[in-house]
Amino acid sequence: MTIKMGQDDLYQTRNGLPVRIIATDYKSVWPVVAIVVNGHNEYIVIRRADGTLHSPDAPTSEDIIQKPRRFKKNYWVNIYRDARSVLHTSRQEANREAVSLRIACLPITFEGTEGEGL
Repeated sequence: MTIKMGQDDLYQTRNGLPVRIIATDYKSVWPVVAIVVNGHNEYIVIRRADGTLHSPDAPTSEDIIQKPRRFKKNYWVNIYRDARSVLHTSRQEANREAVSLRIACLPITFEGTEGEGL
């Protein structure tokens, strides 16, 4: 990953603090200049082009990383008497694929963060 300007909503520290990117071309081993927001306090940090403080092989809580992406997926689930359930991407699909033992067809929404639970 290479840190980019103008995409502040994409970055945070590894421990979850918001980050504003100030520059990515500082003439140094650490070309990324950023502001880290910790409550009511802000402080300036410098990082390597990939956002790490030391190296990718030695991660720290102060590294700048991309924020994990949130997702929301909507499905329809056919519920059957024998306890099996089958997810479908639309109600029409759920109705088309239903068999006679169906007792309900319910909407269900999954929300989470990419990588969560892995």
